Amino acid sequence: MLTRRSLIWKVTSAYVIVVGLCTAAGAWYAGDAVLQVYWSHLTKTLEHKLNLLIAQVEPLLQAQQTNQIHPLCQRLANAGVVRITVIDPTGQVLGDSHRQPQKLPNYNHLPEVVTAMAGQVGRASRSDGPGRLQVVYLAKPVSHNDQVLAVVRAGMIMDRANHALASVYWRIALGGILTAALGVALTLVVFARQINQPIRYLQEGARRFAAGDLDHTLYEPPSREFGTLAASLNSMARQLDEKVRALTRQSQEQQAILTSMVEGVLAVDSHERIITFNAAAAQFLNLDPDKSRGRTVQEALRNQDLQRVVAQALAGQDPAEGQVVLCATPQDRCLQAHGAQLRSPQGRATGAVIVLHDVTRLCQLENMRQQFVANVSHELKTPITAIKSAAEALTALSDQPQDAPDRDRFLRIIARQSDRLNAIIDDLLMLARIEQDSQRQQVKLEPGELPLVIQAAVETCQAQADQKSIAIEVQAAQDARASINPHLLEQAIVNLLSNAIRYSPPQSPVTVTIEQSPTEVTLGVHDSGPGIPAQHLPRIFERFYRVEQSRSRSHGGTGLGLAIVKHIALAHHGRVSVDSTPGRGSSFYIHLQPASPAPLPAL
Repeated sequence: MLTRRSLIWKVTSAYVIVVGLCTAAGAWYAGDAVLQVYWSHLTKTLEHKLNLLIAQVEPLLQAQQTNQIHPLCQRLANAGVVRITVIDPTGQVLGDSHRQPQKLPNYNHLPEVVTAMAGQVGRASRSDGPGRLQVVYLAKPVSHNDQVLAVVRAGMIMDRANHALASVYWRIALGGILTAALGVALTLVVFARQINQPIRYLQEGARRFAAGDLDHTLYEPPSREFGTLAASLNSMARQLDEKVRALTRQSQEQQAILTSMVEGVLAVDSHERIITFNAAAAQFLNLDPDKSRGRTVQEALRNQDLQRVVAQALAGQDPAEGQVVLCATPQDRCLQAHGAQLRSPQGRATGAVIVLHDVTRLCQLENMRQQFVANVSHELKTPITAIKSAAEALTALSDQPQDAPDRDRFLRIIARQSDRLNAIIDDLLMLARIEQDSQRQQVKLEPGELPLVIQAAVETCQAQADQKSIAIEVQAAQDARASINPHLLEQAIVNLLSNAIRYSPPQSPVTVTIEQSPTEVTLGVHDSGPGIPAQHLPRIFERFYRVEQSRSRSHGGTGLGLAIVKHIALAHHGRVSVDSTPGRGSSFYIHLQPASPAPLPAL
């Protein structure tokens, strides 16, 4: 996000930069002037020293009394402020005010000495001596009859010039800081009174306009620029207030109508971009009000049925209809869509409106009816066909003794299939009765002892288990309790035990367990049968659903046992679950609500 800086700080920053540049330029100019003055003064001082030295050295050189030169240099050095050196034409030092001549190197290579040897005045400035301080050197030749007898050199450290420059810079910097501070203070005062305060008034007024307070009137400052701006904003606010009131009233009326509708309403423009929709449409189509408006139908709704209805409504003048199936929810939602064009007062097509009716329940009921009829017809067809075939075969037989075995076999077929028909009808009637009682809340539940119910179910299935030498083991605490209907729960356990015995191999155990927690009581039936593949587990509790059709019928099941178990669990306000691995058996569970603790006996 771009950070906005205040106007006053922008002006102040520019002012400080200008003052800083002016201060730096003044410091450079003043420093240069001070340096030039000091350089001129230093040169004159050194030249004066050299002239005095030449007047005394020249007679000594002519008299070849060079041993007097070194003491003379020490005497004229002015207590160490100026360094004086006398050098012969070969570059050897004859005398020096600071060091012994024998310890000094040949000076014939120094620039000021080379210039002086040529008969001119040599000047040089460089870092020299202890501490590498800046030293200024001035060298002049000592001549006689146009012959250079020696070179005299004087040097002085420029520490005074540095101190002077530092003092000048400090004073100029201090003046610049004071000037900048004074300028900033004056700028702040001027801005606060003449610019910042009117801008703050206008800013606060604009913020109130943006918040919807269009009745507020801005103060009009006396300055022409700000006064004209405030008057324009006030006029704009009055016009906006009138338009906003009209639009708000119209929007509230439309919103009230759309909100009160149980049907979903979706409006799109001519480019299939979503204009608006009501709460019912948002719930049906899973639309986000903040993200869906302005997007195309293809972007917001990945449903070809609805896209087709929208396209038909935009394309023609006749209303478009179609059924829309949504798969974004855990259970498919079925909608009936009706679309019609939206037209402007000039008759131009501007979009379309789609009305959605939720017919999910009707579709589910119709689908359940079709599936139930198909399943019942399929289950009843097999025994009826067998009975019909056996009956036709019986009519073809005679009363002769040789036909007696066939007659008995056909009679057994008719009896067996009749029992199967009776079992299917009994299970259908039981399932219908359980569903009806559960819906009417006529299933009476009361705290009961689960071991007693399990024992009754085991006794019922014991004969079936003995035929396959299967032992039924019960692993449950004697005090396990739950809120149950004993008769229905016993029927559910009998169904689970019967299935476990039917599909378990001979001499394999079947176990009944009870696990109790503060929130749930879980009753489980575990077998050692072939197990159930994972793809069948979600549908195993549906009516007439079979993992293997031929194998299930060969074991004599009706296909309704697990469906009855499921609805008995629902009647107990519980649920069912299954855990199975092919080749390792299956475990079916009924999850019940725990019984309320028994009241303490009165003392």
